[in-house]
Amino acid sequence: MDDDQESTVIGERAGAAYVVRVPVEADHELAPDLQTVLDAALDAEAERTVVDLSRTDFADSTMLHVLLAAQRAHRGRGRPMVVAGPFGHTVHRLFEVTGTAGFFELAETTRAATGAADRDR
Repeated sequence: MDDDQESTVIGERAGAAYVVRVPVEADHELAPDLQTVLDAALDAEAERTVVDLSRTDFADSTMLHVLLAAQRAHRGRGRPMVVAGPFGHTVHRLFEVTGTAGFFELAETTRAATGAADRDR
């Protein structure tokens, strides 16, 4: 993976899901890009949105606020949004300390969140 992909939010269709891949660091500088891609995800023709945090080593409260707003927007449109790991220590701790883990549908992996495991059976 090149340096540009390591620092950029990427949104792409994966089967029935629209996957939003968050880079290694998700902070206030990345927040506008993350918001833009999550807005695009909501407008995409997909059954659900999956936010892939498996590569994210650092996340701050700004990223959390973007995710919370996106979750509310998705619920408002009746579209599931799943936040997928595996979660790094900092991301796990952010959800734990803020008490927000219960607000999200969480999945162990992006593969599980996209339903790929079910299709392989």
